[in-house]
Amino acid sequence: MKLRIVKCWQDDDGMVELELHATTPDHSTRFCFYTYPDRLLRFAHELVDFSGARADRPCFEEGSQEEGSSYWISLQALAFNDRGHSLLRLSTMRRGELLEQAACSYSGEVEVAAINRLGATLVAWTEAGTGDFLFDP
Repeated sequence: MKLRIVKCWQDDDGMVELELHATTPDHSTRFCFYTYPDRLLRFAHELVDFSGARADRPCFEEGSQEEGSSYWISLQALAFNDRGHSLLRLSTMRRGELLEQAACSYSGEVEVAAINRLGATLVAWTEAGTGDFLFDP
């Protein structure tokens, strides 16, 4: 799964608006959401430490699937079998008027070492706070 994150805006208290572009050979999506850099940094460190064990499931999540939330996004790394094969799974949901509603959920196989690199580059990008983030395993 290829990822691109564009920082659109930053509030006085540090909250950022991000635009995520995610692509696999079969699916792609663009999704805007709000978060704080420390939440993204925590997830990035979990990706650096990802072991590929089935119990190891780092997950970044913002918003909620509950009624009343305008959106939900989840990006998770996990092993999908006992041989250590791993994937990134992206799920998103946007509520609103009928034309604004959208939802998707798909996965892309990614090696454990690539997930660790994703974490390391995400740490560096989050700490730098500038430019676009790009990940192409």
